[in-house]
This record gives sequence, structure tokens and C-alpha cells, in this order.
Amino acid sequence: MLFIGPAIIDLLGFSVFPFLYSVGISLTDLNITRQGTGHFIGLGNFIQLFSRDSLFLKAISNTFLIVILAVLVEMILGYLIAQLFFAAKDMKGI
Repeated sequence: MLFIGPAIIDLLGFSVFPFLYSVGISLTDLNITRQGTGHFIGLGNFIQLFSRDSLFLKAISNTFLIVILAVLVEMILGYLIAQLFFAAKDMKGI
């Protein structure tokens, strides 16, 4: 426990607590330009984001398109480079 203690503290301090705090804030109508705390509105922010914000949906579709294209290009290039290395290994004795 002596050696794993600092790792657990780091995990809690830099991952778990900020994540839970972010989830809590996302369920309120907190505005950093106003004084006071936000009021609990539940999933209202997410309902507004997914139903009324067309720019967000366009951004999500663009992100998926970029990810698919990047993975496809990287896999093809990786395969071609591996084939070049394999062919170069076979030609070493020539």
C-alpha cells in the first residue's frame, strides 16, 4: 500500500474527482459570468445540445468522417510500408 498510495491519490485527484465535478456541472444551468451557483436542470443541457443545435450535430458528423478517413489512410500506408520492408528483406540475399 505504501507504493500504490501515491498512484491512487493521483488517479483520484487528476481523473475521478474532475470527471465527477464535470458531470455535476453539466447537470446545472451554471453561468460563469453570473454570481451564485447554478440550479439543477437535469439533462436539459444535453436535450438542448442534441435536439436544437445543428452545428453540434454537424461537428460530430465531421469528427466521425475525419476519424474514419484517418484510420483508413493510416492502415493502408502501414500495410504498404510493411510490404516494402518484407520485400526488402527477401531481396537482401540478391
